[in-house]
Amino acid sequence: MSPEPTSTVPHPEGHGRSKRSRFGFAEGLLVLIFLVSAIGVAVTDVSPAWGHKFWLAIVPLLALSSIHRRAQRPRAPGQSWLRIFGSEIFHWAGLLAVLQLAFMLYNTNRINAPELGIFSLLSVGLATFLAGVHFDWHFAVLGALLGLSALVVAWVEASIWFVMPVAVFAVVILLWLQRRRARNAPT
Repeated sequence: MSPEPTSTVPHPEGHGRSKRSRFGFAEGLLVLIFLVSAIGVAVTDVSPAWGHKFWLAIVPLLALSSIHRRAQRPRAPGQSWLRIFGSEIFHWAGLLAVLQLAFMLYNTNRINAPELGIFSLLSVGLATFLAGVHFDWHFAVLGALLGLSALVVAWVEASIWFVMPVAVFAVVILLWLQRRRARNAPT
């Protein structure tokens, strides 16, 4: 009895784009957060009360995006969803606490509004970077860009409108390279 002939025609399931190469909800939300973060510094400079609301609104968006990205990946053996989501929630709650403390320092006249805006951006950048280290690498890239934005804003606040288009271009190039690499990767 001879072995069954094998087909060299690829199966239809192998065609099309993979899930990893799609620009989805989480990536779009990260780009949006990066774009509006500079606005957060300006809003905080002008009106710390509105800045407080702005920064507190950014954190749940980051948390939801991070949890969404984490839920898409398979878990390690023996790792419960409760523990995974608990660490995510604890991480982002820590950022909320830091932002609350920063605004308490402002309310007690320990820091002024421009420092508050930069500190808020830097705190969000650090927490986002650490989320990238622990949860998903996309957040590390976003956190590094947010941190660099905070540095630039601290040196020359007026230069943010020059830096933002350059940073947006860098994010677009990174996403394009990721998509290209995923498309060229063997299936």
